[in-house]
Amino acid sequence: MTEQPPAEQPATTSGSNTALAWLVGIGGLLALLCGMVALDGDDPPSDPGPDAERVCQDFVKKRLKAPASAEFTGITHTGYGSDYTVTGSVDAQNTFGATIRSTFTCQVRDAGDEWRLLSLTGLS
Repeated sequence: MTEQPPAEQPATTSGSNTALAWLVGIGGLLALLCGMVALDGDDPPSDPGPDAERVCQDFVKKRLKAPASAEFTGITHTGYGSDYTVTGSVDAQNTFGATIRSTFTCQVRDAGDEWRLLSLTGLS
């Protein structure tokens, strides 16, 4: 009788598979936790001041002879809650085409769905 060599046993990798499964599981759990923290919703409220600046610039443009020529500089805002004061300068063409610089002070109120002009002074 001829002896047959013993059949080779496949290498067991159950130990390395278990370690890999643990690493994947822990990595997935960490990713899930990081995602939950990122979507927590505790973002600070946005500052409506830049919106007040944009709105005041629109109100100023409505009072100019050549609104398309308007160039704003030195724009600042102060305010708290829903009332804001915006100050700055605007260079714009007058009726004769000359560029004139005017300073302005604009007071607006955020009424929720719209901004209301309270006062606009300083334009000539």
